[in-house]
Amino acid sequence: MTISIIIPAYNSENFLAATIESVLAQTRTDWELLIIDDGSTDGTFSIAACYAARDGRIRALRQANAGCAAARNRGVAEATPGAEYVAFLDHDDLFEPDALQVLAAALEGHPEAVAAHGLARYIDGSGRAIRPGEAETWCRSRIGVVGSRAVAWPLDAPTTLAVLLTGIRILTPGQGLIRRSALDQVGPVDPSLYSADWDHWLRLAVRGDIGFVDRVVVSYRRHEGNMSRQHKAVADSIYHIRRKLLASPELSEEQRRVATAACLHAQRFNAGLRLAWAQDHLAHGRIRDAAKQLRHAARYYYRYIRRRPV
Repeated sequence: MTISIIIPAYNSENFLAATIESVLAQTRTDWELLIIDDGSTDGTFSIAACYAARDGRIRALRQANAGCAAARNRGVAEATPGAEYVAFLDHDDLFEPDALQVLAAALEGHPEAVAAHGLARYIDGSGRAIRPGEAETWCRSRIGVVGSRAVAWPLDAPTTLAVLLTGIRILTPGQGLIRRSALDQVGPVDPSLYSADWDHWLRLAVRGDIGFVDRVVVSYRRHEGNMSRQHKAVADSIYHIRRKLLASPELSEEQRRVATAACLHAQRFNAGLRLAWAQDHLAHGRIRDAAKQLRHAARYYYRYIRRRPV
């Protein structure tokens, strides 16, 4: 097998079958699929086991509930060691039929790249397209740093460390395909982090560029079960991840300079975004919400003008 696909699944009986079917529909067939049931209390494991009995490329594994990151790490540990690439697919997302073919071709054409990623589109709980073009535009509209300036990133350029730090353009893990050798170098996904996916992509980008494919490769399901309301937890996690990265001894001096500039740009962008939200709240008479967003905007802008990257 050339590609190991890992699906962490927790109480996924409503979506898992469709996700597995999207793997079975791939135009590239040299894959193995590991479904890690993370302590589900519904019919998730039965669904996974049924597919495993029908197709020898599929394995269904069980573990006590330990979280999505731990399930992904278990999948990597159980994957065929000789597989060249690894893909992490969420239990409710859907691959496009040519996702593996397109992403593998990008890596085969650029042996220096540690990974490759494409675009996502939004679907709802029933699999219907929602917010058309929104995810595609966000993933495509990358911003990078040249010197101390933030610039629009060319579509034919890879996603670099600085691009990832200016904004999270990989919305869901199924957008990407990772070289197994690079994955072994960076180590496991950190289960202690709320935004563990972003941290993992940043650690990969320290070791090399991530190829970019201007094609939708995955449908990202947005529904009540996965729409996080933990805004403070996300913000705190991103702050911690940036601090950790800038303090990392693995960064070269040039990487540290570029990363600092990218973080400063992100703070200026966030200040403007919060200010726009405050204006919207004021326009609708939500004074307390507007005041809250103004405080956030002031904090981001203060850090920016003082040149404090986190």
